[in-house]
Amino acid sequence: MLEIDAFNICLRSAGLRRISTIDLDDQQTADLDEIINQQKRQIQIDGWPFNMDRLDLVPVGGVIDVSGFLRVELPFGLSVLDGKVYDPRNRVFWDEALNEIWVVNDRQFSDLPELFQEWLARRSATRFVNSISGPDDTWQAAQLRETEAFVLFNGSDDAHWDPQVLWERRARTNPISGAIDGPAFGRRRF
Repeated sequence: MLEIDAFNICLRSAGLRRISTIDLDDQQTADLDEIINQQKRQIQIDGWPFNMDRLDLVPVGGVIDVSGFLRVELPFGLSVLDGKVYDPRNRVFWDEALNEIWVVNDRQFSDLPELFQEWLARRSATRFVNSISGPDDTWQAAQLRETEAFVLFNGSDDAHWDPQVLWERRARTNPISGAIDGPAFGRRRF
């Protein structure tokens, strides 16, 4: 699917004419472009197999810049401040390398899987119709088509993680520290 097809899906859902080129000087097309880009970022931020990577982050100029990512899963205790890795305990920007960190990338429309593009177009169409006319029968039809596109994407290989990757990701983001046995965490003994 081309990006122009996503625009035309949105326009058709609102009962408007198709376009042959994306002209951002036209106010309606510019609004539609903003809706599509907003929805693209919003649904990619959760992280899918096609837009998550494990990277080694190294400091440049004494800081690790993560502003190019939608989301970064940092080790416990670190956060992001002004697009840089920050250690709030010491009130300094982190200046040491971080190995194998999960990052969520913002992919271009053409780099997204086909069924994800379809879901994105249908979701954007629902938001576009709602922005023009408010919730009515047209919006309900657009919502139904969005749901159908999501179900198709969710059934595809691009929506599912390899179980080993999921286990490693959970182990990395939810590290177990301290004793498991003890008064608060006692195991049942049989």
